[in-house]
Amino acid sequence: MSFEKKIIADLEKIVGKENTSGEIFDRIGYGQDAANPDLDPEKIPIAVVKPTTTEAVSGVLKYANNNKIPVYVHGAGTAFKGSPKPKRPGSILLSTHELNTIESHEEDMYFELGSGVNIYELEKVLTSKGYFLPMCIGSKFASTIGGAVSINTIGHMVDICVGKIIDYVMGVEAVLPNGEIVDTGTKSIRRPAGLDMTRYFVGGEGLFGVITKLRLRVAPEQKKGYVVGFFPELNDVAHAFQKYYQKKMPPPLYGEVIDKVAAQAPFELRGLGIPKGHMALAINVSHSQREADELAEETVRIFKSENAVDAYVVTDPKEQRDLWDARDNILNILQASDGEDRLVQAGAVESSMPLSHLDDVFDYMLTGHDYQELKEANLFIYGHIGTCDLHGMWVVPVSMPPEKRLKIAKAAIKLESDINIKWGCASGEVGQTASRIAFFKKRYGMAAHKMMMDMKMAVDPNNILNPGNLEGEGYEQS
Repeated sequence: MSFEKKIIADLEKIVGKENTSGEIFDRIGYGQDAANPDLDPEKIPIAVVKPTTTEAVSGVLKYANNNKIPVYVHGAGTAFKGSPKPKRPGSILLSTHELNTIESHEEDMYFELGSGVNIYELEKVLTSKGYFLPMCIGSKFASTIGGAVSINTIGHMVDICVGKIIDYVMGVEAVLPNGEIVDTGTKSIRRPAGLDMTRYFVGGEGLFGVITKLRLRVAPEQKKGYVVGFFPELNDVAHAFQKYYQKKMPPPLYGEVIDKVAAQAPFELRGLGIPKGHMALAINVSHSQREADELAEETVRIFKSENAVDAYVVTDPKEQRDLWDARDNILNILQASDGEDRLVQAGAVESSMPLSHLDDVFDYMLTGHDYQELKEANLFIYGHIGTCDLHGMWVVPVSMPPEKRLKIAKAAIKLESDINIKWGCASGEVGQTASRIAFFKKRYGMAAHKMMMDMKMAVDPNNILNPGNLEGEGYEQS
């Protein structure tokens, strides 16, 4: 029996034959993520396992640790920075897809969730019971709660309105790299003071263990006021949100921008006509509808004071869906056209900035940099302007040679790093490891990176869990 076949046979004994695959289709499919579909043939995992219990996850990690086999954790493969992708040969791919239980503990104000629970399905459950999900992930139709928790992301919501997901995760059940099972946190709405082991896993990007379950605190749904505005210049949008905060308005739940060029495709798809300018969206929230409406009207006044050609409260449910779907699904829509001239993403950035420099970053992203490769592609700007976190996406015809697209992608990564370092920030949506380690070292210093490496090795001395992510392996370090 070959080495690979022996590993597959051993794994079948741990998680069951029906939950183990050595088929090439599964091994390649689960070895990819949204950042870059290309997978080095030498890094294709030996097997894919889909444990159905925490004990089965423990068994896989004990086996891998004893035999020094790398293990990569895969939720739904929607990560943008390369974390789930195998970096080393001869690995096991552990999918959390089957860890999908949902248990209600409303009497104690939380739900216990398997890490493989689909975010969209969870959102529907919570909404039906009068709660809101404290995240709005662009990939929610596919992504898992465990992946979002591991990154500590709330997606398209505003941090200073709802907090980060760590503020809602009361505790987790996790499996350490050696297979030991730990339970963290509390079952009380009073979070632990001082040391709270939950924080090693929420936002830990899978470095210290595999989350199998989590306790998510529930919060009641709030009343909302929806606002749209159209502006002649992107800097007008920046100035509108700067004024919003300067006037000490309560932070919006949602503050988004999509430039007028990018907006054309979703507007056409939704039958909305031609965008009147660069579109800004805001959702004001309160426990009373009257106050939410008053905040929305004040937001309209602020938008109009900063040169909006049109701004109004959106009361029609269909128009709300059309406008917000135009923004939330922008990435998919922009790449959904057919034919030889179909546009594909060549490079993308996620950059954060201080509130006072929103307009500076628009200028820098458009014309202020020296990366000629980026100027040869079409730039779309969109993102979370209400939380000072913006995306730039450079798209090119699918006919562009791959090597030229690769140069654009590398230039985009460098520009992203430039912006975050220039203004002293770090991107707040899709994590900091794998392809961002070069930036992490520049932004926080080698001592900070060594501290993280030491912490990782203390928990995982054989470095079997997601190895290469904290080292930045497989990505150009410059």
